Amino acid sequence: MILRILVPSCLVICLFTLGCGGSDKEGDSGVTATATEALPPPAVDRSAFPLKVVVSLPIFADMAQIMGGDQVTVTTLIPAGENPHEYVPSDDLADEVGAADLIFYNASDFEGPTERFITEHLAPRPPLVIDMIRDVPSPSADQPVDRPIYAKDVGDDPHLFLDPLLAQSNAETISHSMIIVDGANTAFYDARFIAYKNQLGGLDQTTRETLGSIPEANRTVVTQHNSLVWYAKRYGLTVAGTMDDDGEEGLREKLQQSRPPAVFSESGFDSEALTSIASELGIRVCDIDTDNVSDEDTSYLEMMEALASKISECLGGS
Repeated sequence: MILRILVPSCLVICLFTLGCGGSDKEGDSGVTATATEALPPPAVDRSAFPLKVVVSLPIFADMAQIMGGDQVTVTTLIPAGENPHEYVPSDDLADEVGAADLIFYNASDFEGPTERFITEHLAPRPPLVIDMIRDVPSPSADQPVDRPIYAKDVGDDPHLFLDPLLAQSNAETISHSMIIVDGANTAFYDARFIAYKNQLGGLDQTTRETLGSIPEANRTVVTQHNSLVWYAKRYGLTVAGTMDDDGEEGLREKLQQSRPPAVFSESGFDSEALTSIASELGIRVCDIDTDNVSDEDTSYLEMMEALASKISECLGGS
């Protein structure tokens, strides 16, 4: 059974007969100490019995912990450094899935094995289960003034979270979902979202400045798969080719013609063919995190700062 509920922020929430839960992160993270000092405390302190949240990606785990603070515990189904398109969660997480109050995943065509894992471990009670891209206004559609057209509605590529301004919608979805199940702490969750939204706005500005130093002739990216479509659109880059879309021969031909300063391998993906072609043509290979964080990243903000820095450095920016 699936029910769609419209809440005041126009979130589209999917209610499955599902469960989720567990805890591998606790407490505040991501929002600076200065920011959290000014935030209101929860009206009802649930830290002794926090909401149980399950997410697909570490990126969303970071956001969920920031939105919920010590009022939530968060379990991540896909570890850092894994390919979320193919990874099957460990069986020892089944009980966590069966016990949660909230679950967040990006999209069925993005994390198919993880969505199936969730479905296979349904609990008899219905927590909130949220397909994150249902609540992101489509960056490809002409938006009407009365109600947004969402990314899910038009089949947008699901790598929306790599655009910091679109990621604001992800954080809002998480915050409003927590309000749905814990309405007594509405002001607490709202304040944390506003603080984080401002940080994402700052991230957008610094990313724009970092990538702005790349020479015009070098503003093309070549990756393993088409993860940077919205990132490139936001910051004036061009996706010049991908291994998944073009294949080995097609991408070799493109690289022979364009000779970019670098190509980008992505953590969690088999980039052996991409690396081999680049080496053959004398093109540098740079490693980046896109669909998932690496062990070196401690937050979405740090991941995105590192991404901009690496792309700029590899493409000749200052």
